[in-house]
Amino acid sequence: MKKMFFIVLFCFIFFIFFLPLASADWWNSSWNYRKEINITNTGSTTLNNFPVYLNIIYNETMQGDYDDLRFINGSCASEGGISLDYELENYTSSKADIWLRIPVFLAGVYSICMYYNNSGATNGENKTGVWDSNYLAVFHMQDLNATYIVDSTLNSRNGTKSASNGPAQISGIIGNAQYFSNDNIKSKSLTSGKNNITNNYTLEAWIKPEYITNGSGDIDKYGQTIIGIAADPSSGPYDWLTQHGKNIWFSTFQSSSTSFIKSDNIILTTTQYYYVAATSMKSSEAIIYVNGTKIKNETASSSNMSSLFTLGDLRPGRAIYYNGTMDEVRVSNIQRSADWINMSYQIVVNQGTYVIVGNEEAQASDTSYPIFSNYYDNNASLVGSGTGLFNVTIENTNGTVLLEINNQNYTATNLTSNVYNASYAFTSAGTYSYKWHSWGNGTSNLYNASETRSYTVNASADTCTYSGSGNWALNCADNCVFSTTQTIGSGNNITITGTGTLTFNNNGRWAFTGTNQYITIASGCTLNINTGGGWNY
Repeated sequence: MKKMFFIVLFCFIFFIFFLPLASADWWNSSWNYRKEINITNTGSTTLNNFPVYLNIIYNETMQGDYDDLRFINGSCASEGGISLDYELENYTSSKADIWLRIPVFLAGVYSICMYYNNSGATNGENKTGVWDSNYLAVFHMQDLNATYIVDSTLNSRNGTKSASNGPAQISGIIGNAQYFSNDNIKSKSLTSGKNNITNNYTLEAWIKPEYITNGSGDIDKYGQTIIGIAADPSSGPYDWLTQHGKNIWFSTFQSSSTSFIKSDNIILTTTQYYYVAATSMKSSEAIIYVNGTKIKNETASSSNMSSLFTLGDLRPGRAIYYNGTMDEVRVSNIQRSADWINMSYQIVVNQGTYVIVGNEEAQASDTSYPIFSNYYDNNASLVGSGTGLFNVTIENTNGTVLLEINNQNYTATNLTSNVYNASYAFTSAGTYSYKWHSWGNGTSNLYNASETRSYTVNASADTCTYSGSGNWALNCADNCVFSTTQTIGSGNNITITGTGTLTFNNNGRWAFTGTNQYITIASGCTLNINTGGGWNY
C-alpha cells in the first residue's frame, strides 16, 4: 500500500513540474505563439512615452508581412494585457524594423510580450501613436515617392526633395535612408501648425559623412548642413546643425551666421554612422551629443526661431550642402534629457545587449473534448410532417455546433450559456437518427460527436375509412371521397371537423345499423352527394 502511495505521489509531482500546462494568462487565443522581450533602460531616470527600436528576426510561423505581430505590456507570465502602439518602419524576409512606444520606461529591465502566428490578423500598427506630442517631425528617411519623404507624426510635415530622387533613397542604419549630394529636403514650418517650437528644441540625426575635409569658402566657414532652421545665411536668425570636417557645430537662437558651439574634440570618419543630437533652450543651455555622449555645452543666444526648415542645406539654393547618408531625423519642441538621448543611441547600436528576446512559447492545446448532455427533442409529437426541435448542452466547445439528421448537417444556435438548439422540417412519417457534432475551444480544436438518438414522426390516421367500431372522427380537410359503403355500428356516431368537401359517389354510403345515431358536421364542411351516393338508415 505504501509503495502504491509513493508511485502516485511521484506521478503527481512529475505532472506538476515537468508537463507543459495550459497558460491562463494568454492574451488572445487567436494568436498561437509568443515570446517575452526584456528591454533595459540604461539610465537612472524614467523615460515617459519612449520610442524603443526593436529588430525582430523573422520566425517561420509569422506572416511574411509581419501583420500578425502584437506587443503587450508586461511579461508573458503576468502581462497587463494592454496592447502597445508600434510602427513597422521596414521589413524584409529576414527581419522587421519596429518602433514601440513604452508609456513608462523605468530604469532597469522592462518586459513586454510579443504575440504572433494568426493567419487572419491584419496590420495592427499605429505609427502616429508611437511618437509623443513633443515630436514635431520624425523622418525615417523613407520615400513616399520620388519627390517626398514621410513624416511619421500626426503633424504631417512630409519632406519635399529638391529634385526627383535627389536626395536618393538607399539602405540606412535602420531600413532606408537618404543619400545627399548637393541637394536637400524641405519641410513645413516648425514655428506654426499643429505643434511648433518656441523656446526649446531637440535635433537628432544619424549621419554617415561622405567627406571629412573642411573644404573652402562657405563650407569651411559654416560646415555642411545637417539640419538648417534659418531664413537666410546673411540675415538670420540661425538654428543650425552642421558637420564641419571631423566635428559637429551647432548654432542656436543666434543672429550671427558665424556663432557656433564647436565640438572640436571628436573625429568623424567616413566608415560608420554617427548619432548626433543637439538640445537648446533660448538664453539658457545648449548641448551637443555624439553617439549618446555629451560633447559640448554653452549658453544659447536669444534670437527668435526661424520658420524655414531644411535637411542637407541651410536654405534651398545657398549651396552649403551636406554630402553623405542621413537617417532617422527627429525634431522635438522640448529639450530631451541626457538619459533619453543616450538610450536612443544604445537601443540601436547595442540592440543585442539591451533587447533580449526569450524563447518561443506555444499556446496550450485542448486537454478535453466537447461533452454533450441534457438532450431534448419533441419526439413523437408530429403526425405526418412538421418541425422537429432539438436542444443539447455542450461543455468545452468553441461555439461551432452541428446537428446531423437525415445525412445532412445543420448549424446550431447558441441559446444561453452552453445550450444549443437546431430544427429540422420533416415532410414524411418515419423513424430518423440524429446526433450532434462540436469542436473544442483550444488551438487543436478537438472534435467530438454525441451518441446517436432516434426521432419518430407519426403516420397520419386514415380518416376516410371507418374502423368498424366506435365513434368515427373525420377531418373535412382530408377531402375524402367515398365510393364504398361504410357501415356504422349500432350506438356509434360521426363527428366531422375542419373545412373542406366530403364527396359521395355511386356506392359511397354511410349505413347506420342502429337507431338514434347522429352526424355532427362543422359549418365549413360541404357534403357533395353524387347519383347513388348518400347514406342508409
